[in-house]
Amino acid sequence: MDADFITSLRTAAVAVHSVRLLAKSGWSSVALIGLGDIGAHIADMLSAAVDREFELRLYDYKNRAADFAAKHCSGKGSWKIFGDYEEMVSDADVVISAVSYAEEDFAPASVYKKGILVVPVHTRGFMDCDLHFDKVVCDDRAHISKFRYYGEFENRLSETSEILLGIAPGRENDEQRILSYSIGIALHDVVFAELIYGMLESEGFAARK
Repeated sequence: MDADFITSLRTAAVAVHSVRLLAKSGWSSVALIGLGDIGAHIADMLSAAVDREFELRLYDYKNRAADFAAKHCSGKGSWKIFGDYEEMVSDADVVISAVSYAEEDFAPASVYKKGILVVPVHTRGFMDCDLHFDKVVCDDRAHISKFRYYGEFENRLSETSEILLGIAPGRENDEQRILSYSIGIALHDVVFAELIYGMLESEGFAARK
């Protein structure tokens, strides 16, 4: 089975799950940087999975934001386009980065307000946040164990599964700044592929031999 499409959807779904799990209570704005396939899935899933209106803030990379908004921002709430990254995130409740490469940090940790949740789908651009945020969350420690400042934040690190199982606390108050590296793991793709295959079989589609 070619799982590329599943991988793209799963990656976006993991990011949206992090928002539902770790964003502060009453959050109302999401800043999105990276408007490719995964960014599009994230915007669509947020509208489908979140039961409140919110403002989606779009970073206008290569003048793509207007077209993106027309296709993916017709759901709950409103949207706004920004040309300056720091202006976009300074008052946001959630920041999601679906940018695959960044040469340096997008902004110093001081730009991000208390209570913010930052979700780097791809891991670049937030090293200063590694040092200064109150809590770091990841899918799997091995994903980020080679980060430059891993030793500095290891004592503030939890895996998502530990939070879901009640082994570690998630967000403890609305003042905490949380960094959630929501990369996802390939095992998710296998699980979803099996579920899809099972659904097809239950509908009468015979497996090809």
